[in-house]
Amino acid sequence: MQSNIRHLICASCLLFTSALHGQSEKSFDIVTIKKSNTADGGMGLARSTPDQVSIMHTALRNLIARSYSLREDLVLGGPSWLDSEEFDIQAKVLPDEHGSIPRMNRAETQARLQTMLRDRFQLKSHLETRNLSVYELTLADIDKLKPAKPGATYADGVKGPDGRTGPGLLIIENNHFTGQAITITALANILSDLLHRTVLDHTSQPGLYDISFQIPSEVTRPANAPASASESEELSLSTVLQQELGLRLKSTKGEGKVLIIDHIEEPSPN
Repeated sequence: MQSNIRHLICASCLLFTSALHGQSEKSFDIVTIKKSNTADGGMGLARSTPDQVSIMHTALRNLIARSYSLREDLVLGGPSWLDSEEFDIQAKVLPDEHGSIPRMNRAETQARLQTMLRDRFQLKSHLETRNLSVYELTLADIDKLKPAKPGATYADGVKGPDGRTGPGLLIIENNHFTGQAITITALANILSDLLHRTVLDHTSQPGLYDISFQIPSEVTRPANAPASASESEELSLSTVLQQELGLRLKSTKGEGKVLIIDHIEEPSPN
């Protein structure tokens, strides 16, 4: 993650069902792929409508990770251009024979992206289970967690780039994290991205919470940083979580899935 960026995630989208590897043959009807213009200084960005996906200034390893519900550090292998080359991708589905515009949900979009990666980049890959370094998130002090108010609309809350607010919104801006009516599991997913290591929710704490804390500067690292957090990064974030939220991070080992890239090529012409 780069410092001072705005990152919007819908909490309800964090735990969508992963499409099984190679199972679906759903595809986009129109796909345009070109290398990003690095001179305009853009950064990774994705927007979607019910029938279209626009992906700008995105390295392919990042796109593969999104398409398979994985973090980047869990996508292994492949040539160096997977991280150094950025692409702009426009992908669209056309109206059906009745003129109705398809409305893709998150899982359907993923399935189409997987098909595009196989067709246009000749991606061949497989999943493996490995013994990985992970973190356990446990509860140290329940009184420090702030339960969300039922029915709260967050009219005065944080707002996303589109100006919208409401429950389920997570924002990272100027190294500050704000989550409105989110689960602890959703927080664990964000911590996984920050630390580049899986964080497992072992709090057994149900319900929705309003969560806000400053992310230590040591943690806001470039996306190409090492796969796991350093000791100082772990310690600084762990201290913040325990002091402000009553949550504790513990380093341990656990089994997890990784995606191994067996073969990939530069994209085929449009």
